[in-house]
Amino acid sequence: MNRIGLSQRALSDLMSLNLVFLGLIRARAAGRGRSTSPFGLPRPLPASIARLGNAELVSVAGCPFALCSFGLHEMDDWEGLLAQQVSEPAAADRWPGAAGRGRQFAAVALAMIRDLAVTEPHAASLFFGMPPALAELFAATDLAALPRFASEAEGSLRARLADHPRFWPELIAAARSASVSRQRAIRDLGLQLTLQRALRVNGGTPRGGALCRSF
Repeated sequence: MNRIGLSQRALSDLMSLNLVFLGLIRARAAGRGRSTSPFGLPRPLPASIARLGNAELVSVAGCPFALCSFGLHEMDDWEGLLAQQVSEPAAADRWPGAAGRGRQFAAVALAMIRDLAVTEPHAASLFFGMPPALAELFAATDLAALPRFASEAEGSLRARLADHPRFWPELIAAARSASVSRQRAIRDLGLQLTLQRALRVNGGTPRGGALCRSF
């Protein structure tokens, strides 16, 4: 366990998930005929990510939270979605196989969220910016029920903090600079913003207490 109580396995899985998501961004950036920038990122940024070297990509992926977002801070939307498993039978044979990479990524990410919600709920909340109450709902979700959520999750897949004017440009610039202090500063900012969005209810009011108390 590290100094904030997260297992090395959880941190390693997070790094892998972030690297795969960066790969998705790079693949979309290399595509032709796209009218919109992928995953909500401002138009110049996907091309900048595509030009990063391996060491720089690892630096970007080293954020202590998921670089992808499924809107898990919007708890009401996900409460309704997870409630579907109560009325619909689980379908273990519906994991996306021939589906696109986005659908496959969403399915894998949901499985990771559910696993962390069971084994390290504080990590699930921290990594994915969701209230602890939503982590509890994921922990109670049947693993076989997750495939039916993959399509919905893919539709809401965005780059985390894509709407923040400073986060992604500085994250990329910090990776290129190889400055440890600069990289740490932008990661800390991203973590702070992720937790703030997880807690807010209309104007940033915390929902049922501070998330950081769980850590």
